[in-house]
Amino acid sequence: MKPATILYIESIEYLREVAKEHGYAIAVHGSMARDLDLLACPWTDEAKDASTLAEAIRRKLELCTGEKWYGHQSDPGIKPHGRLAYNFVPGCGGGMFVDLSVMPLTGKQAQP
Repeated sequence: MKPATILYIESIEYLREVAKEHGYAIAVHGSMARDLDLLACPWTDEAKDASTLAEAIRRKLELCTGEKWYGHQSDPGIKPHGRLAYNFVPGCGGGMFVDLSVMPLTGKQAQP
């Protein structure tokens, strides 16, 4: 089994593609030592809502890893400046965890 850091690095480009398709840019935040912290920023006028992006990221994680992934898309954490936080864990309980923070769309109240 590959170390989690290698899996994170291999997954980033796939997750960036999904974000771009949904009107977001994704940046890596953190060391990737414990988990993969991602920050999604709306990038286009057509950017989708946060929960749609989060679900697309979760599905891409399943495709990339071949594992079922779980998260709390219906009840994200609300962070400073309207940022919404989604946590994803693999069903196998492996060492790879993904935390996705999504910045709110301009002029709209952050909603899950």
